[in-house]
Amino acid sequence: MDPKRRIHYNDAFKKSAVLQHVGNHHTLADSAERLGITASMLCKWIDRYSPEKDDHTMNYEAEIIRLKDEMKALKQIVEKAFLKKYSIEEIIDRMIDEPEKFIITGELH
Repeated sequence: MDPKRRIHYNDAFKKSAVLQHVGNHHTLADSAERLGITASMLCKWIDRYSPEKDDHTMNYEAEIIRLKDEMKALKQIVEKAFLKKYSIEEIIDRMIDEPEKFIITGELH
C-alpha cells in the first residue's frame, strides 16, 4: 500500500473504536496500536464521539446554574446583613442555625 494514501474511516468504525478504548481502560497508545491507527487520531475521535461527553457537559451546565443561584442568594444575604449591620459572627451563626433558608431563599431575619 502507498504510504501517502490516506485511509478514511466511517463514523461507525470511529464510534466503535472509542467505545473499545473507553470500555477496555487501555492507554491511548495501546488502544490505537490495537486498532491500527495513530494515538492522535484516536484522541480526536474520543473528543468527538465519546459517550460520556454529553453527560459531563450537561452536569457542568447544571452545576454552573446551581452555583450561580447560590451566589445570588449569598449576595442577597450579604447585602441584607450589611444594611442591618450584622457582624460576621452573627451572619455565620444564622447560616449555621438555618442553612436551608440561606441557600434557597437568601433570607436574613
